[in-house]
Amino acid sequence: MEDKIFEIYSLEYCPYSIDVEKKFKKLKNKKIIKVYQNNKQEIKIKNNMNTFPQIFYNYKKNRYKIGGLDNLNDILNIFNTNSKFKKIYTKIKKYLKINKKKIILQIIDNLKDL
Repeated sequence: MEDKIFEIYSLEYCPYSIDVEKKFKKLKNKKIIKVYQNNKQEIKIKNNMNTFPQIFYNYKKNRYKIGGLDNLNDILNIFNTNSKFKKIYTKIKKYLKINKKKIILQIIDNLKDL
């Protein structure tokens, strides 16, 4: 697996993909994979997602689905509407359905400044 932590499949000319790329622009630990119309269906099947962008968090040999732009905005909204870390942690854990504390803490640490 790559050393880049976030893997983003970005569809050409897609306004949602463009928005996610802008949000992740300052983040160094990312890999943006451009998806073109001729391989769009292949990527949908590969990642088991129907819409773009497709955002994943990679750690060691595991891949965790963050989702698309709406999902990312929901997570960022959790940061903006909660001041206590415990609430942020609990809501993100529930939202992403990930039970590994270390992964949730890493996701929070990486996304908090977007």
